[in-house]
Amino acid sequence: MITLTYRENMQDKTRLKRDFDSLRRRLGALGGFQYVAVAERQQRGAWHLHVAVKGRQIYRVLRSIWHSVVGVDNGNIHVRNPFKERGRKAILGSTSCRTIRRRLSKSRRANILKAAK
Repeated sequence: MITLTYRENMQDKTRLKRDFDSLRRRLGALGGFQYVAVAERQQRGAWHLHVAVKGRQIYRVLRSIWHSVVGVDNGNIHVRNPFKERGRKAILGSTSCRTIRRRLSKSRRANILKAAK
């Protein structure tokens, strides 16, 4: 599980999408990058991303690419190793996983409501 943040109070969702797209393309060029990403606002209003990825990721590469996209002094990346957690319940119960599940279920409900109209 990866959390991508900005040091600045970045409130532009279009920029968030553009920055993540740039990161995703660069990582995809290095090999397969399969993910599920969810954008969320912090309490201060700044956007950040929770990204669940398939397979092992190299922290230094992720950090280097994210810094090249948002600026060395502007971004941070937090990587949680699911194998260091204890059991499946710990992984599925983590804050980031709960956020992704909650956002996906909201979007699924919204799509069901749109389809019903």
